[in-house]
Amino acid sequence: IFAELAKMVVVALGYGERALKIGEYPYGYLAAAAELGITNDIDLTAGESVNRGIAAKMLLNSLHVKLSDGTTVADRVIENTYYISENGSDENDGSYEKPWLTLKKAANEIKAGDRVIINDGVYDETETAAIDADSVQIRCVKASGARIIYPYGKGVVINGNNVKISGLRFEENNAADTAESENGAIITVHGKDAMLCENEIYGSGILLDGALNSKISNNIIRDSKAEQTAAISIVNASENCSAWNNSIVSEGYGSIAAGVKIDGALNCKILNNTVIGTKNGVYFGKGNNDITLKNNIFADCSEDAYAFYEQPRKFTSDYNMFSAT
Repeated sequence: IFAELAKMVVVALGYGERALKIGEYPYGYLAAAAELGITNDIDLTAGESVNRGIAAKMLLNSLHVKLSDGTTVADRVIENTYYISENGSDENDGSYEKPWLTLKKAANEIKAGDRVIINDGVYDETETAAIDADSVQIRCVKASGARIIYPYGKGVVINGNNVKISGLRFEENNAADTAESENGAIITVHGKDAMLCENEIYGSGILLDGALNSKISNNIIRDSKAEQTAAISIVNASENCSAWNNSIVSEGYGSIAAGVKIDGALNCKILNNTVIGTKNGVYFGKGNNDITLKNNIFADCSEDAYAFYEQPRKFTSDYNMFSAT
């Protein structure tokens, strides 16, 4: 019977108490199942019989319901998902039950198509994590719940293609000593089709270096202490790349040399970003071609919203806002 199966699945996923708060059996369990998406695309009443197809559909939907720790059943049972935890060890196998401790270990072990889920916590990394595999996803259980701290000069380097990193907080633990770093990057992309989204970065930045078709979106980058850094750098023949909906804030007035640095890039777009308190909003190096800046906000830049070493061969600038720059 439909209501009985709904109750079994809801309870198995740990939402039995939630169902009872909504109402008594069967309606509380049916309502909870609907709320969790277990009965998506299923149209039955409480007392109707369930055939194998309906049962399979409900179980399939349940794979994607978040459990109490923020993971899903699918996360736990899919073979190519690995875990990192504060209480883990790099001697472990990276499973849900035996997670790794460092992102460096995960980068060394993962293969094409793998996923890495980082549990909430603080991770003091000591070595750069070089991701060479393609089609990799790295994310946190809860947005910004994982703080990954690197010493100066270390971070994440993406050499593989189609790599996505989302929901993490990266920090540089001695950001004051970065005068040697031209781009100040804690995440560097050399591959193609990378997606860096919804991360928080403190004391450093993101670098696309020879990247292709890569996207930087909805990140928060702030609190750099070094005058030689750029929050986002798109350089060295990077092509068809974009940065949009990012928030860049310089805690020390003018201490970030540029919100965005573009040098030797082709067909790149900077859209809908907010840049506050940097030295320059955007710095253009040489050899740029077909660069578009639209709908950005530049506020309180200590020098210029735009600074040019060399004008791009093709440059479009529309609907940007400037305040006290």
